[in-house]
Order: sequence, then structure tokens, then C-alpha cells
Amino acid sequence: MFSTIIAYIPSVIGLLVIGLVTFLKNTRNRLNILFFVYAFIIALWLLFLFAGDLTLSTSVSLWALRGAAFIGTPIIALTLYLSIVFPVVVHKSHWYFHFLTLFPAVVFMVLALTPYMIPSVELQAASAQPTGLGLIYTLQTAYVFVGFVAALIILFYKRRFVDARQRAQIGLFMFGLFVVLAANLMTGYVLAVLNLGNNYSNAIGGLSFVALIAVVSYAIIKHRLFDIRLGIARTLGFL
Repeated sequence: MFSTIIAYIPSVIGLLVIGLVTFLKNTRNRLNILFFVYAFIIALWLLFLFAGDLTLSTSVSLWALRGAAFIGTPIIALTLYLSIVFPVVVHKSHWYFHFLTLFPAVVFMVLALTPYMIPSVELQAASAQPTGLGLIYTLQTAYVFVGFVAALIILFYKRRFVDARQRAQIGLFMFGLFVVLAANLMTGYVLAVLNLGNNYSNAIGGLSFVALIAVVSYAIIKHRLFDIRLGIARTLGFL
């Protein structure tokens, strides 16, 4: 139990703190707002996974993992939108981009609450492993993979139109996304489908977001993506 708490809770706290600092720096800036929503939803997704790992009830664990699949699906859409506005917008997105981003997300969010996504779970010593996964789970994983790769491509393309400081910011964000993509594909799909998940495989996906938090924090402090001192002051005042 202690190892599961250590794996999830620091990531959740880190995401919420960074998101809140960023939001309070400029509550009207859409990049700040989007980043806060992004951090909050990832934290909520981790909390659902944490509940699924911690409970001793198979039924509760099953619905916790379904809830995690429901909450986690919009992360892909938000990643794509964040890649467009981070650190600046270089080209306006077309309507079909929004359709291709949102329509699959809505479909998979609906299916996430049904047995078609996660039919059952197996409780282990410190985690819950989904079992009986089928085509819908595979398609959702493909959506996740395509979404993250598309975000990386967008960010790589934008590097041609920004200055050196912004290229450094984009490079850090791309590194964090790559780590998250690799870790979550391995733990959330490969090990789950092969039924090779262990007591800590679920937590590894959550821990991968620590890397994303770290590089974004570095971008904030080193490359002055946001005024970190003003953000911290407003956060303390809010608290």
C-alpha cells in the first residue's frame, strides 16, 4: 500500500501545484487556463487509478478503472490543443482538426463506462489489472498513440517558426510527452493485453508524468515560460 501511495500521490500533488501556479499567474490567458485543466484532468485520472489499485473490492476496482478510462480519454484531445498553443500559436487549426480530435474522444468516453472497454479486473497485491481486453481497448490505445504522435509532430513542425527560447521550450515539452507515451503504452496496453502486468505496472504510467512535470517546471524556471515568482505569490495568497 505504501509503495502505491508513493507512486501516485507525489505526481498528483505536483500536477496540481504546477497547474495552480500557472493559472493564478494569468487567469485570463488561454494557455494558462488550458495548462491548468490539463494538469487537473491528469491528476484526476491518476486518482482513479490510485483508487482502483488501493481498494479490496473487485467491483469498486472495476469501476475505478473504467472511470480512469473515461477521465483519461480527454487527455489526448487536450494534449493536441496544448501542442497548438504552446508556447505560441503559429497557424490556426481547421475545423476538421477539431472534429478528428473531439469525435473519437466522445465515442471512447462513452464506451469507457461499458464492459466493451474493460470487461473485468484482477486484483493483485498492490494493483488492479484489467483482463479480457478486446478490440475497443485496442482502438482506444491506438487513439492515444496517434494523438501523442500527432502532438509531437505539431510541436516539431512549430520549431521552424519560433525563436531559440521557444524552441527550447518546445524541445522540453516534446521530451516529456515522449516519456509519457512510451511508459503508458507499455504499462497500459502491452502488459495488460499480454496479462503480464505486475503489482507496480499501473503506477509506472503515473510516475511517467513526473518526467513531464519536471521538464515543464524546468521550462517555467529556466526559460521563463511564465513568471514563476508572481505565480507562486498569487498561489500563496489564494491559499
